[in-house]
Amino acid sequence: MIVHSDKTVRLELTATLVRKGYTVESASSPSGAIKAICAERPPLMLLEWSFPEQSSHAGGVAWDSFLVMCWTGRFDSAEAIPFIALSSNSQAKDRDRALICGAMDFLTTAARGDELVGAVNRAFGLARVG
Repeated sequence: MIVHSDKTVRLELTATLVRKGYTVESASSPSGAIKAICAERPPLMLLEWSFPEQSSHAGGVAWDSFLVMCWTGRFDSAEAIPFIALSSNSQAKDRDRALICGAMDFLTTAARGDELVGAVNRAFGLARVG
């Protein structure tokens, strides 16, 4: 599952993974990701590291990428959804924070197709072993 606010980024990532034989679902917002996860738990998420959603509606929770990670991690650890963090920048502090928070990998949205596919392949390999 790809969770990213930019439609062009979602389409490019989806096209790259579909060409390699992956089935891909996508969501444009953290709240959309939660709905999709409830409907069908994906085996892996590519999660935008920072979302522009700043407000909640009707007193509800404002979902952001950190809250999505925390929510999915509340499942039994054997059923936790592994994720790869996606960011528009490559600052070491963002990469380090993503990895500390449990990301299996950290990619910029400008990553080449082979980098994306390699990260997804590694994540699936690690998920099977772990």
